[in-house]
Amino acid sequence: MIRPSGCWKTHQSAKIIVSGGIVQKAKESEAEVMAAYLIAHGIPARKIIRENKALNTWQNLVFASQLIKPQETVVVVTSDFHVLRARAYARKMGLNWSFISSKTPWRYCPLTFIRDYLGIIRDHWWVFCGSTLFLLLVEFILK
Repeated sequence: MIRPSGCWKTHQSAKIIVSGGIVQKAKESEAEVMAAYLIAHGIPARKIIRENKALNTWQNLVFASQLIKPQETVVVVTSDFHVLRARAYARKMGLNWSFISSKTPWRYCPLTFIRDYLGIIRDHWWVFCGSTLFLLLVEFILK
């Protein structure tokens, strides 16, 4: 598990961007909630850049990329279930960023993994449709 204070002590010159707008019926943006968590764990508030507009992963990456210089080294920390899709988006955007996963509490895993799996199907529907047709064809041939 990534500990914010330990990571911060090692990389005190780093910029920290928290990204996410207000989703569903939340009272605060995801960025504000993440910033409060980091501050509570010893990260100085002045080092945290809040991006409060993004409503999805694509926007998180686009809006965060606008807050940094193109040549800067970027390490994205996201949930373990979300790394695959976020990395795929970054590559599609031409962003050569590194990704680190943060452990998702067990009680949230089923819903979050299903949600992200459905996101992958949405983003790569042609692969899903093609593999489904292939499996149906194999089933038909074997009968």
